[in-house]
Order: sequence, then C-alpha cells, then structure tokens
Amino acid sequence: MLTPTAPLAHAPCGSFEGLALSGVQAFLGLPYAQAPIGVLRFQPPQPLSVSATKTVGQKPSPTSPQFPSRLSRVMGECPREGAEDSLCLSVWTPAADGKRRPVVIWLHGGAFMTGAGDLAWYDGSRLAREGDVVVVGVNYRLGALGFLCGPGVSVGNLGLMDQAQAVRWVSKNISAFGGDPEQVTLMGQSAGGLSIALLLCAYPDLPVKRAIMMSAPLGLDLPEPGEAAPIAAVYAQSLEPATLHSDLSMEQLLRAQGAAANYFANTLAKQGDVAPPFVPVADGVLLPKRAELIAAFATAATRVDVLIGTTRDESTAFFPRGPHDSMTQTVFETPSLLWADHAAKAGRNAYVYRFDHAPGGEELGACHCIDLPFVFGNQEAFALAPMLGGLDTPSFEAMSQTIRQAFLNFIREGHPAVANVPHWPVVQAGKPLPRMHFAPSVALHMVTVTS
Repeated sequence: MLTPTAPLAHAPCGSFEGLALSGVQAFLGLPYAQAPIGVLRFQPPQPLSVSATKTVGQKPSPTSPQFPSRLSRVMGECPREGAEDSLCLSVWTPAADGKRRPVVIWLHGGAFMTGAGDLAWYDGSRLAREGDVVVVGVNYRLGALGFLCGPGVSVGNLGLMDQAQAVRWVSKNISAFGGDPEQVTLMGQSAGGLSIALLLCAYPDLPVKRAIMMSAPLGLDLPEPGEAAPIAAVYAQSLEPATLHSDLSMEQLLRAQGAAANYFANTLAKQGDVAPPFVPVADGVLLPKRAELIAAFATAATRVDVLIGTTRDESTAFFPRGPHDSMTQTVFETPSLLWADHAAKAGRNAYVYRFDHAPGGEELGACHCIDLPFVFGNQEAFALAPMLGGLDTPSFEAMSQTIRQAFLNFIREGHPAVANVPHWPVVQAGKPLPRMHFAPSVALHMVTVTS
C-alpha cells in the first residue's frame, strides 16, 4: 500500500512538510516566534528569521509548562509533554493549494495557566474538512512565564503578546496553507475569549474581521502592576533572582510557579473568586488601567463582527451549586451581552447564544466548557469528560452538527444561519437581544441588558 505523499507548504517564513489525513492536511507544531528560553525568558516574543530549511510539521509542539487543569473534574484530562519551547501553532487545511479560504484562529482557554491550541480536544480537522476553512490552533506562554508581572522580573502580558505575534504570523503566511489573510476570525473560549477582548483593546489594527467569544469572563477584575508585584517577588525568590534568565528545568519553573500560586491563594485570593493567580495585567501600557477597562471594552467591541455566548451554568465547573451561582451572570453573561450591545450600536453584526444542554446531570448542569466538544465535533477526545455524562453518539452528533454549522457559517459568511432551526436575527441597537439557546430543542428567546 502506497504511503500518501506528505503535503508541502511554501510560505514567506519558510517551507513546511505536513501530514495527509482524511480529507484534510495538518501542519503541526510550527514555530511562530523564537523559543523564549534563557535570556529571552520574560521577554516579548521575538520574530523568527526566514528559514532556508524545510520544517517538518508532523507532530504537535510541547505545551507551555503547566500543572493539571483545575477543570479536569468536568472535562477529564488531555495530557501533553510540556517545555518552554512552545511558541508554535498548528494548521488544519483542506489543502495547501493557494485557494483563499476563510481562516479561524483558535485561542484556547485554561485560566491562562493550562491547555494548548492543538490538544486532541481542539483538533481542527473536522471543522476544516466540513467548512472548507483553515483552522489555526495557537500555543502561548501560560502561568508565570506568560503572565507574571513585577519589577526586575517581567513586564507582564507576555502571553497576550505571543497571541498577537501568532496572528501576525498567520496574516503573513496563511495564504501558503490555502487561507485568506483578509478573512480571519478569532475564536476563543474562557481565557481565550477574554484574550480576544484584550487583544482588540491593545492592538486596534489587528488584522482580523470577526470574533467568536465563548464563555469569555469579561467581568473578571484584572490586577494592576502593584497588585501583581508581590506574586512576582515570591516567584523570583523561589528561583533566586540571578537564575531568572538562566537555563532552568521545567521542574524548577513549576516549583517556583507553585510557590507563587500558593502565596496568591493564601494571602490575596478572595472568597469565591474564580480569578487565577496569573492573568493579564491592567498596566496602563499595553492594556488600559482597570478603571478604564469597561470603556475600552465598549470601544473594542466596535472593531469586529461578533458571535458571543455563554453556558447556562458557567459557575458549576468551579463551585458546587449554591451562593456562587451569581458568578455566571456577573463574570460571564451580563458583560457578554453588553459587548454584543456595544457592537450593534456601532453598526457591527452581533449574534448571541447560550448553551443550555446538561448531559452530565443537574449537579454540573450546562457548565463552563460544556460547549467545546460540540463546537469541534470531537466527542472521542472528550470520552471521559464527566460533563458529557456518557451522552450517546447520535444525540451528540445531532446537536454538534447544528452548532458546527452555525459557527462555520459565521466564519465563512458572517452570519450563523442554520438549517431547520429558528431564524437567528442580528442584534439591533436599543432593542431586546435575540439569543439562540442550544439544547436538544433549539429555541430563540429575547433577553434585555442594561448598558
């Protein structure tokens, strides 16, 4: 039996050899910036020089160093080897043939501490094949390496800078993979959804046309540098300051990160607060100061068309049902509705949804992350996820197909039209917002928001 010829892509930054899969080509673990190790640790991402040699993109890169996810109790595990040399992305395309297909750049969630853009959970093969689109999954620095902020340690927000660098790489090179650099959608969930909002604040001219923001915690209070500095001090003391830019093992890095995270949990964290210890910082340089962030979001919402939504029971992934249920509204739902309202007032197309299906039972409900397997159509990768509750394949496929079609239509055409479901109207300024509810019976309801 003949082995399929490995696909090749010849981009401005170099040539790449990928994998021929069923109806799609994959180029995995492609570097988009220099490895931020040693003297480049805690520095902004540095562009790569043009490579004269062929890069083999046939296996994913390591993840950014990380501990197990705090949401493994609802999502299950999806382990991968970690390393500092992780500023890479993966591309799934119907063909690296020069055709100009819509592009979607995936920014994963994980509380800015865990995850990777090309985990099996987020394999973009199915979306690329079914939608005739190019899917790009981005790895960015996480935890202390990406979001520590303190004098003499890091300016902070390095993970956001990584994401912006990846978007620039895509803009310059994606045409070699069959993508259209003028038809780019940013799609992110949780920390990835918040990242989209922050990127639109920090980089007003970012070359993207649309955004899909899933369960974005837009109501999260971001620290200012003075509040983040004590965490950075504990981290540096755990390593000894002289070693911050030396060669360090992953064990050393994670041990220092653990010490800083414990300090945060024991001295700074608020009761019932979902905020992780390492997050973007409202520094007044890359991002606005905290008091200005709400106004900055209102402006950022005017820059792209948007498909935005939440799950019905976001908070149950973090806390048992009870006094923390209001977090779903204050951190996730209300600020997402406000984002859509601001976009509509500026003449942007805005569409709102809520995911209501709860196959794992009412204890978890329609929890944070429950929509992910349905969007990517990767049920097998989530086979051990308690939030799916052993959902049978036909039931999963029926809902997943509807959601995939909606998201792909938005990526391709700018509107999430779906066959055999109610018409999904665009948000109109000054009127109740039409919100599509995804459950076994898809329905459209109106919801009001006070801006």
